[in-house]
Amino acid sequence: MGALAKAVVGSLVLASLVLGAPVDISPDVTKAAGSEALTVVLENEQVRVLRYQSKPGHVVAMHTHPGPQIYVALSNFRRRITRPDGSAREIMGKVGDALWVSDPTPHQGEDTGEGTHFVIVEIKAPRWSQVNAGPGIRKK
Repeated sequence: MGALAKAVVGSLVLASLVLGAPVDISPDVTKAAGSEALTVVLENEQVRVLRYQSKPGHVVAMHTHPGPQIYVALSNFRRRITRPDGSAREIMGKVGDALWVSDPTPHQGEDTGEGTHFVIVEIKAPRWSQVNAGPGIRKK
């Protein structure tokens, strides 16, 4: 995203906060603007596994996730995470890093590095008692 586009998006978010207009937040990252960088690899009642691969400057619009997530970095990365109130933080890591994210706050993600490649596991089932044992797992 170019500097002008970033300025316009930032101005719109700031204006909507100041004027009290709602910020458009997708309840599902796979439906947010910019989600073309995501591929659903597996989904069931307990988890959703996504592959995320983006280029520098790519933005996934404001969104949420169905529960806590585990990110496994398949590339080095640097990203800016922005909340609806405009506050932002930079995160960075390298190939093989794993991140646990349990904050339910809506956010926007922007690739501020040289591209990002993650596998993301979104946890849906909140308790082990709700997890159905699948093939190869025996319950007593």
